[in-house]
Amino acid sequence: QISEYNDKIKLNRTSEKRTKNIQTHPQAIYTSRLLNFKNLSEPVNSAVATKTTLYFNKVNHDEENNIE
Repeated sequence: QISEYNDKIKLNRTSEKRTKNIQTHPQAIYTSRLLNFKNLSEPVNSAVATKTTLYFNKVNHDEENNIE
């Protein structure tokens, strides 16, 4: 856990360095807005993806327990 924490700190420090290197144009107008994801339809292939994920989880579990 400590090594994971240290790795995250290193990643944050490198991203801080990158943000300092960003150049903006003095005459540009920068805007941002929040994106609304409330009314998204369910993905068409979500059922297939769920079945595939469940299958691979079972296969991995069986391999870990040496079940054939």
